[in-house]
Amino acid sequence: MSAPAPAHLTPDELRTLFLFAELTEEQLAWVAENGDVVAVPAGENIVVEGEPADCFHVLLSGTIAMSRLVGGDNVETTRTDQRGVYFGAVQFYVDDETTGEYPASVRAITDCTALALPKGPFAAEFTRWYPMAVHLLEGLRLGMKRGNHVLAERERLLALGRLSAGLTHELNNPAAAAGRAADALRDKVAGMRAKLAMIATGRSRVTS
Repeated sequence: MSAPAPAHLTPDELRTLFLFAELTEEQLAWVAENGDVVAVPAGENIVVEGEPADCFHVLLSGTIAMSRLVGGDNVETTRTDQRGVYFGAVQFYVDDETTGEYPASVRAITDCTALALPKGPFAAEFTRWYPMAVHLLEGLRLGMKRGNHVLAERERLLALGRLSAGLTHELNNPAAAAGRAADALRDKVAGMRAKLAMIATGRSRVTS
């Protein structure tokens, strides 16, 4: 028995979602034809962090929870039942190594339905629809990436500076103590030499 054909939303149904409310009839028709409605039972993952980011998803019904891996543990960051929220390959319009995997996992808390749009074809259409918007988004993303890199480098340099200052302080303390001990020893040796000189010239005598 063959699997049932995937369900699709009509253009009118798509227009009820805030993401697609302002699309033209042509654009709505493309989304209606290429977007599949997927049903996900409660407890199952819709997308998994680290897996290939193949689809852009829009929640149609149900409750989902987003989580990230932190130190080997799944930490929930968001839980929502808001119709129209999107997740998955959210940077579908950027084609580089940093957007090839899902950045977070999304699990169905209740039975859910979601619209799934294939990343590659959707990116091509989106770029054709909004070339200037894609250019601006890519520029913004690149600027933020460079800015974050500069900030990260500055943080590392500041941390290294704090470490160096602390290390210098720790090294200086023993060095200062050794210097004081050497000065005290030098004074004692000088005193002993003076006494030996006095004994040698007969200006002092040794008492038992």
